[in-house]
Parts: sequence; structure tokens; C-alpha cells
Amino acid sequence: MDFYLMIGQSNMAGRAEIEKEDKKPLRDVFLLDGQNCWQPAEHPYNLYSNIRKEAELQKLGPCYSFAVKLQRRRKPFGLVVNARGGTSLTEWLPGAPEDYFGKTVTRVKAAQKSGKLRAIFWSLGETDAQNHIAWNEDEVKPYSPQSYLNALSGFVKDLRSALDVEPKQCPFLCSEVLYTLENDVACVGKDFNFQIIAEASQKIPNALLVSSRGLLDIGDGMHFNSVSQRILGTRFAYAYLNMVSV
Repeated sequence: MDFYLMIGQSNMAGRAEIEKEDKKPLRDVFLLDGQNCWQPAEHPYNLYSNIRKEAELQKLGPCYSFAVKLQRRRKPFGLVVNARGGTSLTEWLPGAPEDYFGKTVTRVKAAQKSGKLRAIFWSLGETDAQNHIAWNEDEVKPYSPQSYLNALSGFVKDLRSALDVEPKQCPFLCSEVLYTLENDVACVGKDFNFQIIAEASQKIPNALLVSSRGLLDIGDGMHFNSVSQRILGTRFAYAYLNMVSV
């Protein structure tokens, strides 16, 4: 069975409300559970993450609408959803104390015993963007834009290597953060999207940017609302389908 890896921070885990239209059961769509078995997909999709925060925080992310669209063309299939809110890129790198990399690899390798990884979907950047005043400064701690790109590129390379997948066989799709994302000093979302995500999609082999243009938040300036999560998941699906149909 084909499956897809969905990782990142809280916008992948989902912080939007699960509404009536999000509760329609999906046939032949499965989630890898905590015992490494495939279960029929039900909300919340990040429930089985081995790195998540409290269960009550896990709500609607892009995974459901992604599955809705993909279900129409490719089924059955599985999702390995392994996100944790509030994380930065440094915490996802191999060897980091939190070991999000190693714990994610463990789950995917378990899934690979009965399935084939087809793509990696990444939604992370809010924490990193907010921790920097301006991404166009020459000295930004802990990263300059170029060093951040190098770190993200290295992360994807290491992840593919650990999972024994080639870039051409396993595309990497990364979503933008909210364009209106702010910190205490400035609006940082647009700069992060232009200088990091857009550049990453060019630097990383077989990668693609998934736009967040026009998407709105739940009122906290950071997390996509329910409508926007449905749109983002749909964009993930169409972007992936366009990549593999070329």
C-alpha cells in the first residue's frame, strides 16, 4: 500500500476546529497507529504521532482534505502523520536531543514493512520565522537565510537517506506559513515564505512549494483556520498529483 509522510509543527498537527463537513468517513484511507498497524483514518489525524503534544490539542490540519482529494484517484493508501507544535528546524535535525528525526524515522520504517513511501509533506516555520526580526539581515541567530536553507536541505537529504528513498521517487512538498505571521517587531511571514520556502523548493531536489496565499488564521495570527486547512490540504494534493503526472 502506498503511504505519505506528513510532518512539521502545529499547522500540520492541526489547531483548527473539526467541523461537520470534516467528519465524513473516508473509504480505504488509513492511519499508522501507535502499534504500527493501519487503522481506518479518523480525526484527529495527528493522534498517533509519537512526538505530539496533548491529545486535546490535536484538531484539524491539512491531512483530511488532502486525503479527500487523493482518494478520488489513488486508493487504498495510508498516512503517517508525525507532527509536534511549537518546534523549530533545529529540533528536527538528526542528533538533536528531542530526537524528532529518529522517532519519525522509526514510524516510517515500520510503515515501510507493509507499504511504499510516495511523498513527504512538510509544514514548519512559524517558530523559526517569529524568532527572527528580519530574514534579510546579514546576521540572524541562530540562522542566516542561507544557513537555514542549507540546514533544511540537509534535513531532507538525511531523511530520504534514512528511509532509503531517492528524490525522484519521493517528492518533498513544503507549505508556506501565513503571510500575515508577525512577531513582536515586524511581519515576518512574507519574508520567510519568499526567502526560505520559495528558495528551498529550488534548492532541494524534487521539491515543490505549496502556497498559503489567501489563507486565514483562527484569530491567533499563526494557525490556519478550518476553511484554510481544507484549502491547504487540497493544494497539497493537487501539487503532488501534478508532480507525479508529469
